[in-house]
Amino acid sequence: MVLGMSKELKRMFFRSLVSKNFPKVKSFNKLYNMARHAGISYRKKDMIRDYHEVTQTKIRSDTWKFIPKKYLPPEDLIVKQSFGMKRKYHYRYKVTIYNKVTGEYETVVRTIASDRSLTMNQAEQLLRQKVIDPIKEKYKHLYEYQSHELYAVAEKA
Repeated sequence: MVLGMSKELKRMFFRSLVSKNFPKVKSFNKLYNMARHAGISYRKKDMIRDYHEVTQTKIRSDTWKFIPKKYLPPEDLIVKQSFGMKRKYHYRYKVTIYNKVTGEYETVVRTIASDRSLTMNQAEQLLRQKVIDPIKEKYKHLYEYQSHELYAVAEKA
């Protein structure tokens, strides 16, 4: 094991290992294990990116299958849509707010758009960040946040 190697040096060694062994060993995991046994290791995400750059292989496009089912939106909520979408996924929420001026409850639709698939927690966290927190902070004199509900997930066909 080589100690004290910089990340750039480790990347150079890993990239040369991949380019030398890729025709024989086509699996990232096997190359990753070979590198680890040789003492070449850095952030796995960066190693995967380097692997794809060197081998010119395409990154998998169907990322939903790698997320555990309990974190995905229910199948009946996912809709394939081929029009009007600039991003690949749209998470559509119904947000209920109380209008302090009129004294009525209002339901507004808000969309969280993303180019990559998100778990339910990630989408909800973005909703809180971009919609709910501004209602609570900037518009607290006009509106009061009540609840939210995910009612659809649109996937660009």
